[in-house]
Amino acid sequence: MKKNYLISHKRKKAFALIPKTGITTILTIIISEDFTEVFEKFPKEYIETVKLWNFLKKNIPTNDYLSEIIPKNYKTYAFVRNPYDRIYASFFHYNLYKKKKKRLHPYYNYKDFLKYKLKELIVKDWHFMPQKYFIQKLSGNYKIFKFEEFEDSIKKIFKGTDIPHANKKNKNKFDYDEESIKIINKYYSWDFKHLGYKKIT
Repeated sequence: MKKNYLISHKRKKAFALIPKTGITTILTIIISEDFTEVFEKFPKEYIETVKLWNFLKKNIPTNDYLSEIIPKNYKTYAFVRNPYDRIYASFFHYNLYKKKKKRLHPYYNYKDFLKYKLKELIVKDWHFMPQKYFIQKLSGNYKIFKFEEFEDSIKKIFKGTDIPHANKKNKNKFDYDEESIKIINKYYSWDFKHLGYKKIT
């Protein structure tokens, strides 16, 4: 994805686009503040990622809220997530997308997905790329928050704004076995080491 940042021109803030770290909620806040009249047309009963992005493509030029670079004097933020949880959330998204598009057979078994598909998607699908890929693109002064403290952090960043209920789905936690743990530890070693998450050993 060429556009690396979500941009709030009203608040002069930029956010690294790291999938499955609350991006839909952040985007929703930005659009609701920067493009209030347009956002009022979007159905609010449930804010879902694909529907929101498709709505924006039709109503707002992408350059108005996405950017390849961080504008000068904008504060920069990134949310990161425990690799075990992030990849399982991405797997959930991957399966849901395949079902909706009716293309290919989704992987119903997460263990099989890790063994036979993850290696391929790490270089093809940004949902599975290590967070290293996104963090190392940042420059200048930036602040990293943990997704595990998302709501409290967002309230501090966007003071005075109601936090929307965006793209939340009930996902069961996956009980990692020894083989699955080794796969995640291998491919996301940098994320564990540099983002403050402990490997399961």
